[in-house]
Amino acid sequence: PSAQILAESEISTGVVIEPNSYVGYRAEVGEGTHVHAGSQLDHHSVLKPYVTVNPGVILAGNVLIGSHSQLNMGALVSNRIELGDFTVVGAGSTVLESFPLGHVRLLGTPARPG
Repeated sequence: PSAQILAESEISTGVVIEPNSYVGYRAEVGEGTHVHAGSQLDHHSVLKPYVTVNPGVILAGNVLIGSHSQLNMGALVSNRIELGDFTVVGAGSTVLESFPLGHVRLLGTPARPG
């Protein structure tokens, strides 16, 4: 099995993308980011440097994830959402609104600061 990375995407240095992952059209993956197996980064999504995307995470299109953030297993981030630096999204959580200031833990469905 292999990852599917569309040609128009931008992958920085030091990035790890594991098997069965998908990086969509014009997605940008920042330096030192780790995309674990089975994750999906849809079109125009941007991951700033040093983000951890754990297995089974889905980012809908036009998502911005701030640096040093962590998206835990099975999390879903809806379309056109912005999460600031140092944000942690709990396993299985669904993010339906932006939290651009960062330094927040988001838990539940819909995800709320916790």
